[in-house]
Amino acid sequence: MKSILFLAYYYPPVNNAGTQRIEKFVKYLPDFGVRPIVLTTSYFSRRYDRMKSFALAKRLDQKKRREDKETLVYRAGELRNLVVKGGGGSKQNIAGYSETRSNSWQARIKQFIKTWFLFPDSKITWLAFAFFYALWIIKKYRVEYVVSSFPPATSHLLGLFLKRCTYVKWIADFRDGWCLDPLEPVLTHSPTRLFLEKILETAVVKNCDQILVTSPDVGEYFKEYREKITLLFNGYDEQDFILAERDLGKFERLEKYFIISHTGAFYYSHPGNTPRYFLQALKELFLEHPEMKAKTQVFFLGNLTLEEKKMAHRTGLGTRVKVLGLKPHIEAVQYRLISDVLLLVDRPMRGRSSYIHGKVFEHLRARKPILALLPEGACRDFLAQLGVGEIVEPQDIAGIKKKLWELFSEWQRGGILRYELTNIELARFERKNLSKKLAEILK
Repeated sequence: MKSILFLAYYYPPVNNAGTQRIEKFVKYLPDFGVRPIVLTTSYFSRRYDRMKSFALAKRLDQKKRREDKETLVYRAGELRNLVVKGGGGSKQNIAGYSETRSNSWQARIKQFIKTWFLFPDSKITWLAFAFFYALWIIKKYRVEYVVSSFPPATSHLLGLFLKRCTYVKWIADFRDGWCLDPLEPVLTHSPTRLFLEKILETAVVKNCDQILVTSPDVGEYFKEYREKITLLFNGYDEQDFILAERDLGKFERLEKYFIISHTGAFYYSHPGNTPRYFLQALKELFLEHPEMKAKTQVFFLGNLTLEEKKMAHRTGLGTRVKVLGLKPHIEAVQYRLISDVLLLVDRPMRGRSSYIHGKVFEHLRARKPILALLPEGACRDFLAQLGVGEIVEPQDIAGIKKKLWELFSEWQRGGILRYELTNIELARFERKNLSKKLAEILK
């Protein structure tokens, strides 16, 4: 059996869309004759140390260690705590964006250090520990392939070093764009930093053996290296939906409501993303149609900023909007299944957005209407090609109101709010089939 090493900074116990891609590859690749090994950080494992119940923390830690051993997961240390407080805490999300902003001189010094000394990102202190750990893993398991998962950029830098120092074949996986439509705010505010990271980005795509992208826009951005590029979408796991459907009875009390759900983060996912326009449209709609307010329930599941958590209350929507916070993945799937409308939001942009949001594929599998507040870009084109989704510009409050009222009116008349993609159309986004495609790329 051939061995593949995933360089994945974000991996369970972190709970976000980025971890799902690698976690599902690890789950299904053995079915196709490939032994997956994961090298990640030990940084987020500190969440167990902060739990109030020592017994629970110990039990969860033992479970995590057992699962790591069974799936060959190795965790390299780092020095990130010297610069970034946390360890997966509530004041900092997993992408590294702070929930609060401060103009104090201490905050400005810290931001200066993060911008100009922690290059290409704040995870750089993981690099040295991970590099030597990876060399040991490659030798011990005779690893033939390495996959580096971006973001963060440090993972690709680690892949570059391993390519230069070993015999491995290296696959650079771009879950998001890097210098195209960047996630890091510093790249949009500092031309010098953007120039330096473009140099590093070019070194990555020149030296890797294969490039994986999750949207056509990113593939087009790297068109000079077209012969290396494979479009490998994110997807959904059918087994997650089978498990989720077993315990839907607990949501029976919600059947009388028109349910709208949003899973995932806003600002923490993409800086500039916000639920503000959706909430304003909902507020105006409730004022015009009080009967809709009594019958509507909105759920936000995910890591929201403090400002986003307060936004619904400040808008005057009261208990009609509930912020549930981070939930286990299976529970998020259950909320998709019980919803009448699934909300998808991206930030307003002047240019094109290069992302196809990972949550889209589970929305498709749930077969529920998608209210997609999207700018021009890859995700909007993707939904249009499939012929699904009620698409509105993110800041078009009048357009959002119109679509919401149409969906609610259909629901109130007893219409079944769903659309059907054929099993063949859905199958190409199933995680097991995507893992099979990755195994074929290795061959």
